[in-house]
Amino acid sequence: MKAMVQFDEAMKVVTPKKLALAEAQEKSAAAQKIWDAALERLRGVEAEMAKLISDFEGAKVEEERLKAQKDDCVRKCNRAQDLTGKLANEKENWADEKKRQEAFRLNIVGDILICSGVIAYLGVFLKDYREDCIKSWKEMMDQYEIKSSDNLTLEGVMGDQLKINSWLLQKLPNDAISKENAIIMENSERWPLMIDPQMQGNAWIRNKEKDSGAVFIKPTLAPKKLETMLKLCVQQGTPMIFEDAGESFDPMLEPLLGKQFEGKGQHFTVKVGDEAVSYDKDFRMYITTKLSKPHYPPEVCVKVTMLNFKVNKDGLQEQMIMILVKHEEETKFQRYMTNVEKQSKNQIEMAELQDGILSRIADSEGDILEDEDLFQKLNESSKKVELMK
Repeated sequence: MKAMVQFDEAMKVVTPKKLALAEAQEKSAAAQKIWDAALERLRGVEAEMAKLISDFEGAKVEEERLKAQKDDCVRKCNRAQDLTGKLANEKENWADEKKRQEAFRLNIVGDILICSGVIAYLGVFLKDYREDCIKSWKEMMDQYEIKSSDNLTLEGVMGDQLKINSWLLQKLPNDAISKENAIIMENSERWPLMIDPQMQGNAWIRNKEKDSGAVFIKPTLAPKKLETMLKLCVQQGTPMIFEDAGESFDPMLEPLLGKQFEGKGQHFTVKVGDEAVSYDKDFRMYITTKLSKPHYPPEVCVKVTMLNFKVNKDGLQEQMIMILVKHEEETKFQRYMTNVEKQSKNQIEMAELQDGILSRIADSEGDILEDEDLFQKLNESSKKVELMK
């Protein structure tokens, strides 16, 4: 009986708690459903946010790409305008050069024929005789309907202004005959023999070869020493300047004068004295004489290119004027010489720049507007043009 009473009392306590627990469990389940639904919505929002962030980052990257592309386009546009403007400055010069080249092409056969004759035969003669020969050759070619330029000169046809300016800086006399002599020497396969009583050609050669370690030889040199120096020069490719030559030459020089080389391929020998020595392709030989009217035998004339560096009337007049100006107005003379030298250097650099620009344009592959070196050369060229104005 007591147990039943205790059970009843316990149930009175437990039953409300069970009911409260059931109610709490129902509320908890309902809350859990709400939580799960909210969590699911949160995950959806987070996924959407992640997508938006990803899209935003992608848009930023695209914006940077488009901005860089825009900057590149603006840069290329500016460069294209710059390139067009700077090349337009050369348009007139190139148009004139095109006309000259077209005219030259029509007359090229006759011009080269006459220039070949000048190089082969006229180096030993002075200005008047050269002009008379060219005139008679042109008349003869006209009979055979071979075209040639009206005012033909060796300098105009065969001259490289870049080289001529370099020679002038090396103290080549600035007259037509001297420049023609230099061109003949440049295009001849035989060693030059210069008739040079005023030593103008000798002075030019000395300046031209001053950085090459050239060896100077005179006829008074002892035969044994001459042989030793010849062998060293020939083997090492050292230029040799034979000064104060007379009307005859030591037999030891004959094989060199006549370029009597033996061998094949890249290896050649030449006889010096009693010995055949290895011949270096960089070897050069110059011969100068102070005799104003030397008489060389035919066997010498056919082996060398004879060049007459005697001062003519025009050249002498110009030199006398320069000496007078130097004596009377030394400061102005020095300023004039400095300006001449500076102008020659500018012309050389300008020609090199223009050749470089044309070469870069012709050989350019891909986008020419990306060629930094080309635009650097264009800027340098523009500066040089401004300095030369």
